[in-house]
Amino acid sequence: MKYFTFLIVLIISFNTYAQKKYSPGYYINQSGQKIEGYIEDNLSYDSPERIFFKSSLESSATEVSISDISEFKIDNNFKFVKYNIAYDQNQVENSNPINRLGKEPDLQNKIVLLKVIVEGNANLYQAVMNGCNFYYFKTNTEKTPQLLIYRKYFYEGRVFENNDFRKLLFERFSTNEKEIKDFYNIKYNKDTLTDFFVKLNKADNSLVTQSVIIEKSANKMQYKILAGISGFNTSLKYGNDGNIESSSPSFSSPLFGVEVAKSLGKNYRRSEVFGRLFYQNTKIDVEQESRRSNIYDRTLQMNADINSLSLNLGYRYAIVKTQKSKLFLESSIGYNYVLSGSSIVINDEKRYIASDPTFVTSTQIEFLGFKPEIYYNVGVGYSLSKYALHLGYSTSRTYFDDGVTLKGGFTGFNLIFSYTIK
Repeated sequence: MKYFTFLIVLIISFNTYAQKKYSPGYYINQSGQKIEGYIEDNLSYDSPERIFFKSSLESSATEVSISDISEFKIDNNFKFVKYNIAYDQNQVENSNPINRLGKEPDLQNKIVLLKVIVEGNANLYQAVMNGCNFYYFKTNTEKTPQLLIYRKYFYEGRVFENNDFRKLLFERFSTNEKEIKDFYNIKYNKDTLTDFFVKLNKADNSLVTQSVIIEKSANKMQYKILAGISGFNTSLKYGNDGNIESSSPSFSSPLFGVEVAKSLGKNYRRSEVFGRLFYQNTKIDVEQESRRSNIYDRTLQMNADINSLSLNLGYRYAIVKTQKSKLFLESSIGYNYVLSGSSIVINDEKRYIASDPTFVTSTQIEFLGFKPEIYYNVGVGYSLSKYALHLGYSTSRTYFDDGVTLKGGFTGFNLIFSYTIK
């Protein structure tokens, strides 16, 4: 139980650290004054209602609400610009299309900090409201971004799509080089809309490269090297009445390996699936004494030296995400194969004759037949740039089971460092 408490404390500590991370940035107030300093780099990538700002890293943070911001940007991050825009209230209230009746949107107005996706003579923006994505465009001759209308709705027992955004894009940006089919193939998502607006701005050399937001991490493969140590708790049953249990794990088992991870979707590396292959040397040396009534004392000793190869397949999710760091939870299923190893169990018994203990017997069992094991891992981790620290717990691996004398295995606590090489 104390190890789980330690994990919880670690999560809270990491979360506190991440929430207090500030990066260089600026905001422009309603008077048009550009104020530079440090902005809390823990914003969701939606439509923020406020920011926390410091004039210097040593100063206290002040909250700046959307009413006092016309634009802000965090260094190497997204830029947000405030506009009074239209949105589909019916979509925001009803996430399920079955509950949306009618083709036409229920347009309402709201003041929002829009994320700048592409900047040039033709600008693309995004707003996220209650999980709904809305995209907007504006040319440099216009004052207010216009909503690109896309809507799923329910009608006569079926779900239909309103793709008016394609018609609007065709009317505004059609040329002799762009045919109707070029617009028909545009989908209402960040990738295809970004590609469309990037090409528009490249055509007239107006693209502001640093303002183009392309989710480079989406569906990206990452390759990592791993090194760490493990501590194992031993729990073995010897015969009918003997047990060997370690009181606390000893972190003395090194591991080395590699990991391949793939980011999922368009959520800026919040979700990942991963595969991990590593070699580990496990050494255990435990001893336990017990007394059975007044008949005899028993001392059980176990020494193990095992070399194994493990394959883990799992899922990782960042619960806190900033531009350069993230706090994540992970879980996986593992397959462990013993390459080589041995384990010796010594059973010493001292029986009582009158008042003096007399040595009677010493039994030694060498166990060589280790079977492959499936086990599970859960853990927490923190990454900063290419470096990451993982702390996890592994369920029991029943290495020993001769069906008669010996049965049991190890549970493990793992401390792993990883480095992303690509």
